Amino acid sequence: MTTSTQKTDNVVKRAVQMVEREGVVALDLETTGLDPRRSEIRLAQVSDGEKIFIIDLFKRDGRALFEALAREDLIVLAHGGDFEWRFIYHHYGIALENIVDTLLMARLTFRGDTTLRAGLGDLAESELEI
Repeated sequence: MTTSTQKTDNVVKRAVQMVEREGVVALDLETTGLDPRRSEIRLAQVSDGEKIFIIDLFKRDGRALFEALAREDLIVLAHGGDFEWRFIYHHYGIALENIVDTLLMARLTFRGDTTLRAGLGDLAESELEI
């Protein structure tokens, strides 16, 4: 009989395996606040564009996932990636030097035009028409 903990551990393991197979993955964190010194990481979400894993970090240790994400030959896409970087570094001591920040890229593309909206929803609508 499989316990809930074993099933959850298996999800973390499969998420790590997906990250290890890919060259590009997307990352998003949900936190209890905006300051990594005062807030916790609640959820880590990773996707290869087809599969999505959501890891409850209040119940699971995310270290193996974040170590896999730190692989030098991996591109980690994150909208507002400095946020993810700060939280992961503060809580796990892992520097994701391979983050490509889609928010920063959008702002650079807009060349300082602050009238153009660069939120994730805005970009999905303007660039992907969804």
